[in-house]
Amino acid sequence: MACRLSQRVEYAVRALVELALVGESGLSGTQIAARGQIPKPFLKQILSILVKGGIVESTRGPRGKYCLGMSPASVSLYRLLALVEGDIVFFDPATPPGPATQDLYMEIRDGIVGVMDQFTLDAFVEATRKDRNETRPMFFI
Repeated sequence: MACRLSQRVEYAVRALVELALVGESGLSGTQIAARGQIPKPFLKQILSILVKGGIVESTRGPRGKYCLGMSPASVSLYRLLALVEGDIVFFDPATPPGPATQDLYMEIRDGIVGVMDQFTLDAFVEATRKDRNETRPMFFI
């Protein structure tokens, strides 16, 4: 069994990293898609969610752009996951396990949330900067 973030969350992280890298100058949707290697249909959905959630601000019109609506340090991975996919749930509320098992699942969930809250957009921006610097070819003469 694999446990991984959804493609939507991964694309949301990429889009936010690109916006954080350019700062207040912002980017158009087309620029975000190209820089973050995000398919445009996914990006439109994700940006809509991020704007509604207050993480991203948008300007309409021919010179429309998107900018971060808050500091990268205040956007945790869990906040992003909850906004894009909803809360972490381990059991179906329609057929819940017993109370002791529910408590155990809630303890696990709280631990995961605690770890994911420690990782902010700042960390992803820094990792992206490192990745991009390491992938530049070096030429020796």
